[in-house]
Amino acid sequence: GGPHLHFEIRDTETEHPLNPIAYGFDIADETRPRIHSFMVYPVFNKGMVEHNNRRKEIRPVLVNNQYTITNPISAWGDIYLGLRANDYMINAGNIYGIYKYELYQDDRFIFGLTFDETNFDYTRAINALIDYKLWKERKQFFVLTKMPLNNIGPYYDKNTQNNGIININEERDYHFKYVLSDYEGNKTEFTFTIKGEKQDIITETIKGTPIYCQRDNVYDINEFKIFFPENGVYEDFTFDIIKRNNVKTSHSPLYELYPTILPMHLRAKVSIKVQNDTLKNKSQYYVGRIDKEGRAKFSYLCEL
Repeated sequence: GGPHLHFEIRDTETEHPLNPIAYGFDIADETRPRIHSFMVYPVFNKGMVEHNNRRKEIRPVLVNNQYTITNPISAWGDIYLGLRANDYMINAGNIYGIYKYELYQDDRFIFGLTFDETNFDYTRAINALIDYKLWKERKQFFVLTKMPLNNIGPYYDKNTQNNGIININEERDYHFKYVLSDYEGNKTEFTFTIKGEKQDIITETIKGTPIYCQRDNVYDINEFKIFFPENGVYEDFTFDIIKRNNVKTSHSPLYELYPTILPMHLRAKVSIKVQNDTLKNKSQYYVGRIDKEGRAKFSYLCEL
């Protein structure tokens, strides 16, 4: 956009941006957060939801100023939750994030997330708090209870249990309550039941090479190499690559990388061998991304 002003309040010593509403601004706010959608996720190879190893989305309904769902959800093993919600203010059309999340299981606190300050060094880590794949595909912001293995950031409550993973290991009803709050104390509650129901856990094997988030990783097949630095990603994952034929204008084969959507905290370094070296000016080589129509789009310049 054009010229504009950013208003921030920062900690003098750390330069961390702070929540400005905490510093005496008289802003009218009597509007409670609103919940749009709710997700239950099975942990990969460790849990089931509704006799399936895929996530289950439910839209809560508002009954007597409290959100709920009409039917219990059956689950077994390790699961975690996701919530899509926003906050609002009176006399303003803006949409805000949620200041504070709390989750209780059978009246016991098990998860919390609060946004009092941030740090420019881990701004990207917001991608680890959400279902990043859903954000890229649907532009919907589901905040997860599952804490990333590489927990970069100060947002989680220190009393969060089991890194936000919920273990359903008894055939009974598990009663849950979310409490969402804004800074002015306007609260929204969402109650629901997960029914412990024994289910055979489906396991899958993902083809590829394990990448570990808490150490350096190098994947090298001679003509293609990629380096993932320590703490460069938030979770361990399985990396795979498929080599295709050259496209019309390329000087190397085409490589498809999997997973195609991955939140990253640091850049990965890619090296590709030039197989058709015809350019005198080597600075004209670049790594390109091929779009759905087969057109190469500039990504970044090569270092030869």
